[in-house]
Amino acid sequence: MHRLRTPIRRKLLFATLTPLSVAILLSWLIGATLITDRIFRQAQQKVVGDLNSARKVYWGEIEHLSGTVKVAGLSSDLSAALRAGKFSGNKGMLHKLLQSEQLSFINIIDSRGIVRYRAANPRAAGDSLANDPLVAQALLGTAAGGSQVYDRLRLARENPALAKAVSIGIKATPRSRSTTRDSEERGLLLVAAAPLLAADGSVSGVLQAGRLLNGDSRVVDTITRMVYEREERGAATIFLGDVRIATSVRDAGGERATGSLMSSEVASLVLEKNKLWSDRAFVLNEWYFSAYEPILDPDGTTIGALYVGMPERPFLTMRTNINLIFGGVLAFVALIGIALSGWISNKLARPVRALAEGARRMAAGERIEPIVVDTHDEIALLADEFNTMAREVSTLNSTLEQKVERRSAQLAEKNQQLLAIQKELAKAERLSGLGLLAAGVAHEINNPLAIIRGNTELLQDELPEGAEEREEVEAIMQEIGRIERIVSNLRVFSRSGLKRISSFSLG
Repeated sequence: MHRLRTPIRRKLLFATLTPLSVAILLSWLIGATLITDRIFRQAQQKVVGDLNSARKVYWGEIEHLSGTVKVAGLSSDLSAALRAGKFSGNKGMLHKLLQSEQLSFINIIDSRGIVRYRAANPRAAGDSLANDPLVAQALLGTAAGGSQVYDRLRLARENPALAKAVSIGIKATPRSRSTTRDSEERGLLLVAAAPLLAADGSVSGVLQAGRLLNGDSRVVDTITRMVYEREERGAATIFLGDVRIATSVRDAGGERATGSLMSSEVASLVLEKNKLWSDRAFVLNEWYFSAYEPILDPDGTTIGALYVGMPERPFLTMRTNINLIFGGVLAFVALIGIALSGWISNKLARPVRALAEGARRMAAGERIEPIVVDTHDEIALLADEFNTMAREVSTLNSTLEQKVERRSAQLAEKNQQLLAIQKELAKAERLSGLGLLAAGVAHEINNPLAIIRGNTELLQDELPEGAEEREEVEAIMQEIGRIERIVSNLRVFSRSGLKRISSFSLG
């Protein structure tokens, strides 16, 4: 009997575990993909929602500044001082406003757009801001606010301290656009302008105020606290161009990453194409779920960007942990499946092995005990059929043995008959030989005997009656008759010895 190369138990295990393994693997891959996609999609959607909140905070600062300027502009003292050209009586109020609101400058502008008084730099006056869109709108009687970029000279004119505060050193940043600048000398400011109304309600001038955002973390910290509660969970940034001028993003040393640059792909979309970015982005030194939107000046020109984002690392850790838990659950299910498959395959293989052993014993002619299978399936049906076949084979073997014995006895009897016939044939052959010999002898004797008889009869006819020789001739005739009788007997013997041989059945 040949050794089985692949036992049926192993085949059953393979047939069971292969689809189970494929199903578990596909479940893990699909589950991991869906979980990862859902986590990342929800994180990105949250960042987009956070950007809306950040925008509200940013514009809330502008609206607060506009409201402050608008309320201050309602003072009749400022309108009267503007008409008189004397602002000494208003210095205290304006400086108090500068300090309480932490403003960078406050200006009083006449109806022609000429700066009449700078609270942060009283000696600088007389320049025209008529082309400033916010001032122009305020001169029309409507308070306005927005974001504006001032160069260093403009900042120095508004407040000499701003010329020093505005400078931000540019840091080399991975994935950013190449630049030859060493520092950013421009300033991004929140600016508001409100009309100064005369007693008759006409616009007599404009009250303008602004706050420099370069290096000022108040807005971004407010956004971070409101949206993320802690900096580890997310960050906010205000860009001037592609330079971070205010941020809660920290570098490797734990310092604010002021002066680092926006990634080139984000800058191309947000700053150049004036579009919203909502996707993963490389921020400083790692990947973030990010959202950027352009900051526009009152003329609609993109001057910077507002950013919020969450580091991707915690979500990757979360994904890994979830995948590990999910994988552990699937592994546990796989172990249960393996154990169950082993038990089922062993249960199915056991009766098959019993059938194989029964077939081997049947082939060897050994006695076969009935195979009992305690199931109600096709294998049990096969076992019943096998037992029936075994009984029929056993009965057939017994009947065949009886037939063989009976045939053997008949064959022995026929063999005895054949031996007797063979003896008779041998005897007949011997007699036949003697008969042929006798016939030949008789034939050989008969010819000369006929001549002798003829001559003797002639001699007898020639001799007279009473001749002495006649007695001897008669004696010769008597002997001739005797010889004829002997020849006749030989002929009879030869004819009786000729046997006829014919075929006959031994069965």
